[in-house]
Amino acid sequence: MFGIENSANNFGRSAGLLANTIANRPTTAALGTLFIGTNNLILYRYNGSTWDIISGGGIAGATNGLQVVGTNIGLGGTLTQNTDISGIGSFSFKFQNYSSFAIGNSTEPSMIFDTTFETIETYHSGVAKGLKLDFANNQYFLGNQELLINAAGGQLDFNFGGVGLQMNNFGRICYLGDVVGGFNATLLSVDDINEEIITFNQGFANGIEIDFANNVYNFGDFSNVSNGTYIMVDNSAQEIKTWHTGSNRGLLLDFTNLIYTLGDYNGSTNQYYITIDDGLGELRFNGANLQSNSASGNSGEHLVIWLNGTNYKIKLENP
Repeated sequence: MFGIENSANNFGRSAGLLANTIANRPTTAALGTLFIGTNNLILYRYNGSTWDIISGGGIAGATNGLQVVGTNIGLGGTLTQNTDISGIGSFSFKFQNYSSFAIGNSTEPSMIFDTTFETIETYHSGVAKGLKLDFANNQYFLGNQELLINAAGGQLDFNFGGVGLQMNNFGRICYLGDVVGGFNATLLSVDDINEEIITFNQGFANGIEIDFANNVYNFGDFSNVSNGTYIMVDNSAQEIKTWHTGSNRGLLLDFTNLIYTLGDYNGSTNQYYITIDDGLGELRFNGANLQSNSASGNSGEHLVIWLNGTNYKIKLENP
């Protein structure tokens, strides 16, 4: 007894070694007194006002905040089986299959660290949502997987019900709208490499095309060659013209040469159009059936016009 008390002696004052449950630990003791909790196997030392923890304990079926964590825990803390460390209420730590570590539970928010798939993922009510970090594939999700950062593909996707935003850093292109709608998709494309802004609908590039690289700006169905109709503003050529079925027709305003044309000036057959040549001061009528070599028995050229349902021929004289 003398040896125990002497080894616990602090600065010559009387101290001792006590052992009991935490509930029966005295509130005060001599300075330097040691106490072993029999229910948690923790060693305490009294510092004159409070009990300091000297060393950790073991399992021993503790009830005062320390729970049994398993039956096969090796030296050094190595787990050899699935282990559930339960906390206050329903909160818990779970080690599963030696490669997964979970915090929380199935009904409240929880987080799972999976070393096999190299992921960190949050769950709520048993559903994966909130955050997913996929280090194996360099993909990172936020929300109910509406926001995706794909580091491998250099892409950021924000998808809410099929409508959202997609940005590709490698291709330097950005889409806004129905980015996953397929055939019925309606979206806006900003292409930094080709210096273009284009709208799409139902799989076709139509609506608006702004081509900054070539200074060409289109409005209409410019991708449908067989039946497309659109207006083109060509800033390089200083022209405004309309297109239909792959050909220039309808209107051509040539500001460089001061020539303005209206009609089917580029058709393969039955071409009828009017041209105003401001540079030469001319008004031109073009069309195979606009002139006739005979009228009322007289020879000569005549201009044929349609007025109020009747064809008229106007005799033309060479100046």
